[in-house]
Amino acid sequence: MIYWVWAVFKRMAPFKVVTLDDRWDQMNRSFMMPLTMSFAYLIDYGIIAGSTIKCTGFEDSFRSEAFVDEYCWTQGIYTLREAYDLENTKIPYPGIIPEGFPNCMPYERWDGMKVECPKEEQYLKPTRVYHLYYQHIQLYFWLVCTLFYLPYMVGICLGFNYTKPLINLLHNPLTRDEEELEALLDKAARSLRLRLDIYSDQKSWFDLLYRRHTMLYLLFFIKLQYLGFSVAILGLTQAKFKIGNFVTYGFEWVGSQVPNGSTYTLVQHKLFPKMAACEIKRWGASGLDVLRGMCVLPQNVSNSYIFLVFWIFLLLTILGNVIGCILTVKQYLVKSEGYSKLVACTFWNDWNLRHLYWNVGGSGRVILHHLADNLHPCTFEKLIRRYWWLKRNEYVQYNGHLKTS
Repeated sequence: MIYWVWAVFKRMAPFKVVTLDDRWDQMNRSFMMPLTMSFAYLIDYGIIAGSTIKCTGFEDSFRSEAFVDEYCWTQGIYTLREAYDLENTKIPYPGIIPEGFPNCMPYERWDGMKVECPKEEQYLKPTRVYHLYYQHIQLYFWLVCTLFYLPYMVGICLGFNYTKPLINLLHNPLTRDEEELEALLDKAARSLRLRLDIYSDQKSWFDLLYRRHTMLYLLFFIKLQYLGFSVAILGLTQAKFKIGNFVTYGFEWVGSQVPNGSTYTLVQHKLFPKMAACEIKRWGASGLDVLRGMCVLPQNVSNSYIFLVFWIFLLLTILGNVIGCILTVKQYLVKSEGYSKLVACTFWNDWNLRHLYWNVGGSGRVILHHLADNLHPCTFEKLIRRYWWLKRNEYVQYNGHLKTS
């Protein structure tokens, strides 16, 4: 099944030959999307085929161990907030101590003075921290997978892929014969002329404020969506955990070697406890019975490493989206910078190309960059020359009162 999924998304692989979005956007839709999808399948496989939870301490009251495990899995397991950051040699596991355990023990000092403890009513009750993320973690990864691909789908539905047919028409035309290439260039130049004339010739306020820059607005909208979704995913993941900080998960993992006897609890034990407490309530002969036991979660061993990899690439994706937004502003709002990048993709630097780039608006500049990035430089040069030849003939025919093509 995993092989079938990878085959379906093969055309979304990063760093393809023909692309409309840049490499920074492809980190989201072509890398993070398959990565989170793989995480969802791994967790699903572990839940279906592996042992996810094993509870003990209830054998005297229940004959069926499966009932105990499923009850604790569905109703939730918990740890105590006050049981973290204690000396690890005096507790069975971080976050686990008996709730009736005395908060303080009186002791005698070396000088003979006896230290008494406060009254029990002066202590706050222990705070339970329920760990319920494991019940829907695979569904969460499917949601994240969708969010990483959603901006690209929005852009395609709003017309961002206008240049895709032209690119597919002219991509790698050096393998064609000369007559076929001329025919394809003529078709592409006519289509390009009809579109760019809308941006350069129309002078109404609507055209100047909206139509000339529609694709540029859409490009910025897609960039901001990628950045907003990646930051929101980090925040949503942090909100899933009731104790511990996922935002600094990887940084704390680096210094996770704690000596024996330390009072510091590792972050992976807070976010992904391998052992937790469970409470079962049932009706008995004397009324409501409350039974408590301990559960082992072997699935959290792999979850801690899965989320570590997810954290690393999520931060890299956020950084890449920030860099992508900055480079987009630099390329499209600073015309000289964008023109230099356009010339670097071709073999041609001519007044006609400069005049075209300066007068087609934001939408025209986006189209020109898409074509220059995905076509052979010689093909792009021939396309622009053919575009100017069509405009010049149309101008001569119009001034000579001839029938326009």
